[in-house]
Amino acid sequence: MSEAVALRKQDQRPDYIKQVFFGKEDLRVGDQLAYWGVLDPGSRWRITQITSYRMKTTKSGKLRYDRQHPRVARFLRDDLHLVNIANGDTHTVTFAYVRYSAIWWAVPK
Repeated sequence: MSEAVALRKQDQRPDYIKQVFFGKEDLRVGDQLAYWGVLDPGSRWRITQITSYRMKTTKSGKLRYDRQHPRVARFLRDDLHLVNIANGDTHTVTFAYVRYSAIWWAVPK
């Protein structure tokens, strides 16, 4: 087993790495994110709701989406509903966008 794999399994990553590169299990409803983009750098956003969509087949064979509101993100396609702590603006983004664009950082608890 490589050293990188061993560190990841033990979650011994430095805190600054955990802030930028977080996993699904690291974000919960009520957690805060810091936005470091061009429009409002340094602003704080709180996760108010997570919406997860799951495709189901009905008895008649039709496909439909079942919407759930878990406390933790489960899939990359989950929607995170955010509210700006300073001014109350709301924003909805996918977990994949927040995870893979380095402009959103998890605020340490």
